[in-house]
Amino acid sequence: NGWIGEALAEHAAISMSPKARGLSLVNTDLMSVGTREKMYARGGIFSITSRILIVDFLSSLLDPATVTGMVVLHAERVIATSLEAFIIRIYRQKNKVGFLKAFSDSPEPFTMGFSPLATMLRNLFLRTPSLYPRFHVTVAKSLEGRRKAEVIELEVPMTEGMTAIQAAVMECVEVSIGELKKANSGLEMDDWNLDSALHKNFDTIVRRQLDPVWHRTSFRTKQIVRDLTLLRSIL
Repeated sequence: NGWIGEALAEHAAISMSPKARGLSLVNTDLMSVGTREKMYARGGIFSITSRILIVDFLSSLLDPATVTGMVVLHAERVIATSLEAFIIRIYRQKNKVGFLKAFSDSPEPFTMGFSPLATMLRNLFLRTPSLYPRFHVTVAKSLEGRRKAEVIELEVPMTEGMTAIQAAVMECVEVSIGELKKANSGLEMDDWNLDSALHKNFDTIVRRQLDPVWHRTSFRTKQIVRDLTLLRSIL
């Protein structure tokens, strides 16, 4: 929210347009229902949490048909059963002309599982993806800028105790993945290995693949999925 707000403020200052507005943050800590209703009536650009937005949509405090457009950040987290997917569905059902954009800077979830990109596009009600790797001309030019950044890498070696703890946690992760494979032999699990477990979204990918059969999944499997999340946070 910080850099988006700064970019909008900079754009408003440069364009000097009377209609240019900054970013308004909407959350329960600062704004009551009445305050949000007045802000929606006044219009502008809002950063809203999913929980507040779905309540305002369902209670008709905010009419989806009046929304000019919606931008979804961290698109890789949107699954069919998520709150964000429900919000987008309501928005698209009541607003056929408003724009919808989704952004993600985490490519790993889009490369694992069965047709992950097509599934993500379906959840987001989008049709066309655009890929911008670091070597893309526009991205490379933006990163280089006028002056190249100086990067200094400092590496702190682990102690013997830290190395032993890391090895133990990795062993627990490997055993947990093996138990998941045994209990869910009917799923696509080629990507479930210790190497892929090092990716920061591995537990999300596992949960996404189990979502269609989650209601039939045993308590032991659900516990292992939770354990994987905890073990990865330790790593």
